[in-house]
Amino acid sequence: MKLIRQDNLLKIAKTWHIKRTPKYRAFKCANCRRFLHRAWHHWLHSGGFRTPIHLCQKCHNNLDITYPALNLYPVRELHKKHRNFSNGVKLKKIKFSFKKEVRKFLIKIISGWDIAESPLYKQFTCDYCKRIIYKTYHIFFKANSKISEVHLCKYCNRLILLKSNIKN
Repeated sequence: MKLIRQDNLLKIAKTWHIKRTPKYRAFKCANCRRFLHRAWHHWLHSGGFRTPIHLCQKCHNNLDITYPALNLYPVRELHKKHRNFSNGVKLKKIKFSFKKEVRKFLIKIISGWDIAESPLYKQFTCDYCKRIIYKTYHIFFKANSKISEVHLCKYCNRLILLKSNIKN
């Protein structure tokens, strides 16, 4: 199984425009930003992150493998205004304001993740109910000084009343 190096996954994650509030949208390749219904699911567990990284077939095949590879891959370029997480200092400063019950719910979800799992090519599912989904609420939050992204379907998002539980 092809494993992508953690430093390469981290370079991709640092190009993201992370939102403090949940955003409902379709899934995209983390590297090229193509819309997807199926993707390679890799785990990033370094550099202040503990989150899945979704890659299309083309990006998955073109990125370096874990072990002897040392050369860099072509990361998509963004305009400077979107490079808001290009260093660890800014990652540490970001604050997510969720009520205690919502934080507990999200932490319960991520504690069930097997980040040692090999990459899988599969459809997207809700992280709570495991339903197959094509659009999701992308919810970033911080637990134990690590940023995670949870994906919830409309039903599960409504179930926890996430949008109304965000502190302003």
